[in-house]
Amino acid sequence: MDSSIPLPTQHALATLEWVHRAENLSVSGPSGTGKTHFVEALAHVVITEGPSLRLQDATAGRGVMPLA
Repeated sequence: MDSSIPLPTQHALATLEWVHRAENLSVSGPSGTGKTHFVEALAHVVITEGPSLRLQDATAGRGVMPLA
């Protein structure tokens, strides 16, 4: 799948250093660019590694989805 997120950025996010530093990740962009797919893939990696997380969709009415 092609992504507008540069490969170095994807790899940096996949290391999960930002998770261990308790930093938030905010993803924005036009509809249909793969944001949700990418964030869900990252969430899977985070859950596999053990920490808990919360995915919050900023779209009105969707609220917070606890994933682990």
